[in-house]
Amino acid sequence: MAMAALLHYFLLTSLMWTSFEAIHIYVSMVLVFRTYQTSFMMRSSILAWGFPAIAVLTALLVNYTDGYVKTGQVGCVVSIRKKPQEFDGKVSWEAYRIQFEMLSDQNDWDEGQRAVQLPTSLKGPALEVLGQLSEVDTGPYLALVEVLQRKYGTMCQSEMYRARFRTRVRARGELLQQLAQDLESTVHKAYPTATPDLLSLFLKEQFLDALDSANLKVRVKQTRPSTMQDALASALEFESYIKSSTGNGRPGHKRQDCYSLKREKKLNGRAGSASKGECWICGKKGHISYDCPTRTKERVVENKESRKTKRSWC
Repeated sequence: MAMAALLHYFLLTSLMWTSFEAIHIYVSMVLVFRTYQTSFMMRSSILAWGFPAIAVLTALLVNYTDGYVKTGQVGCVVSIRKKPQEFDGKVSWEAYRIQFEMLSDQNDWDEGQRAVQLPTSLKGPALEVLGQLSEVDTGPYLALVEVLQRKYGTMCQSEMYRARFRTRVRARGELLQQLAQDLESTVHKAYPTATPDLLSLFLKEQFLDALDSANLKVRVKQTRPSTMQDALASALEFESYIKSSTGNGRPGHKRQDCYSLKREKKLNGRAGSASKGECWICGKKGHISYDCPTRTKERVVENKESRKTKRSWC
């Protein structure tokens, strides 16, 4: 309210000073040879700063609703009218209806205006709902709400969300915060009539079952969490301990699928094959590459050629 009053006051002062500046230019340029007016700036300042203050105080006293916040019969500020967002069926219908009803109450829409604003806010698959209405039901607002409730409401799709909630597991590379947020949004759709305590119990149990690591699951259960938030905090703590103890592990894969671990095993396998007597040149067991018969024959041939070369020089 204070900000609105200040904006109103300074807007009026700007208009007043603009008017007095126009009068001053007229007096200076047109009425040049007339008698000079004394105390022009003092009188202008009193009127330019005083009259807007009187106007603002009068508006605050006369507006009996809530100052500049709410529009009354003699209010100075008009309420802002906002168009509702579009609904395509991907978001929750219950949440969108609450937002639409709040916006309708703010804009003072009657049932006829709501029956026009709601169909114009539909798009995509949700727009096809209008084809399911008869000519009699196209006008009433409640008929359109009932059709949207049957198609996109959670009461009619609770079994689908319940199956999705029960089979939800943590995906590879998924953050624990994302898992908890998805479970929390799904449980309200799966059990719309459940009490808050029962929903909290469902969330905690399903979050523990959705963990992909058996070691992490046991560690979190040992803390005996009472809610999903406690289980999430314990899981984040233990997961950070595991990552710090095993090195700079990269998310997105398990340890047994790590490329560095596979490369290390491959190098160790080569070293082990050499210790077992497997030759790296011919691939046969029983000797190493230094004592390989193929390499020995090559050495004998090289020695004979070197001797012939020495004799020819002699």
